[in-house]
Amino acid sequence: MARTFEVTILGTGSAKPTKQRLPSAQIVRMGPKQFLVDCGEGTQLQMMRKGIKFNNIQAIFISHLHGDHILGLPGYISTLSLHNRTKKLHIYGPPGVEDLVQLVLKIGRTHLSFEIEYHIVPKAPFSQIVDEFGYSVYAVALKHRIECYGYIFEEAGPERSILKEACESNNVPLHFYEKLRMGEDFEYSPGQIIKNKDLTIPASPHRKYSYMSDTIYDPSIVPYIRQSDLLYHESTFLHALEARAKETFHSTAKQAGIIAREADANELLLGHFSSRYSDVSAFEEEAKTEFPNTSIAQEGQTYTIK
Repeated sequence: MARTFEVTILGTGSAKPTKQRLPSAQIVRMGPKQFLVDCGEGTQLQMMRKGIKFNNIQAIFISHLHGDHILGLPGYISTLSLHNRTKKLHIYGPPGVEDLVQLVLKIGRTHLSFEIEYHIVPKAPFSQIVDEFGYSVYAVALKHRIECYGYIFEEAGPERSILKEACESNNVPLHFYEKLRMGEDFEYSPGQIIKNKDLTIPASPHRKYSYMSDTIYDPSIVPYIRQSDLLYHESTFLHALEARAKETFHSTAKQAGIIAREADANELLLGHFSSRYSDVSAFEEEAKTEFPNTSIAQEGQTYTIK
């Protein structure tokens, strides 16, 4: 059985909250690990509504320092301390994320019950920023008005699964199992080989979720997000306002659809809608002209990465 890999949408708005939408925030779960991706205003409220325990978050990934993606962070951190958190919290983001948080805490004379470790994302087109057992996280540089990153969450692990009975009947030593998982044949005596395919079967495919926050239409990101099982791409405007999107370094729904098609994604979620739109159903219709398997990201809904 595949382990849990899912994303819960907490906020899909841009720039400012509306009656229908809150600013950007998501929860990504990979097995027992839970991550918060961006932290706009209202994040704590949405987490409470969904029954997400604050102290279960291992790390936070901030895309950039515009208010609709980070202004909920100082309050969330203060609440963690009120909950007597003791486990270290890891925060990933662009330069300045530590300064912003520490300034608010300093002015409010807030003393935390836990340690924060800040990880500044390398200024590079693409970089691996987390490499842990079972998963990896990558940062993709996006083209926005300020330094901004998208994040890719991908399962990691062996390419093959062990056929235990076959290994035992062929006296394969336990210390060789890891090499089998990575595809090696077993040489039980000089020149005598048992093929890997007779001792293993293919492991479950590694699933991939890509979160592409604020960005102008930028095909250069396609190689990094290729074959995402689920792609979340900002779509601040409809294509009738393409000029406005370009001016503000944002994308349209049509452009998000093009990116998903070119990246050979499995499914596209649209979000980060401008507050000028009370009804966003037209976004889905527009993106589907380029990429049929498109949906509007619904706040409060959990999507399984398949």
